[in-house]
Amino acid sequence: MFKRASEYAVDKGVSVSVVSIKGEECNLADLGALAEASGGRVHRVEPTELNEAMSELTANSSIATNVEARLFLHTSQYPYRDASPDTHISGLCSQTQNAASVSASTDLIFQFGPTTADRVSDLPLKPSNPFRMPFQLQITYTRDGMRRMMVLFDDLPITDDWPQAHSEMRLDVGSPLSLPT
Repeated sequence: MFKRASEYAVDKGVSVSVVSIKGEECNLADLGALAEASGGRVHRVEPTELNEAMSELTANSSIATNVEARLFLHTSQYPYRDASPDTHISGLCSQTQNAASVSASTDLIFQFGPTTADRVSDLPLKPSNPFRMPFQLQITYTRDGMRRMMVLFDDLPITDDWPQAHSEMRLDVGSPLSLPT
């Protein structure tokens, strides 16, 4: 039942958020999966915090629906999430994340790292500069009834110098992840 509801919500571009009162029984595993699949959130609150939770939910309105974010990496990089990439096309590796609805505070996080050394020798296209990593992010979404696309691309430096990487790390981006210290 919850799987069908989440598929319906995603198809219609609706996010489902769940507010649960602490101490009360509910099926949070399935309700949480419904919220996650549709881009919603789960709030477990004390009864006295219910008004605040509802205000937070309504203040965090949707800015886009039917969002697809696709990250293209060189095949020398490999996504950690989902164990394998979506596709390998012309020396590129892609990974996709979808959200039925997003707000200004929605995070879609892609984790990736270097491909194993034995696999690099088999790549059809070697990185032109092994000290930089090119990537492209394509975001397709619906806003104001129109289907739109935004494309971001960059070429970032690669280092194995942990102190340098740590000093330049953006914690606002990496904070949801478990990072070594």
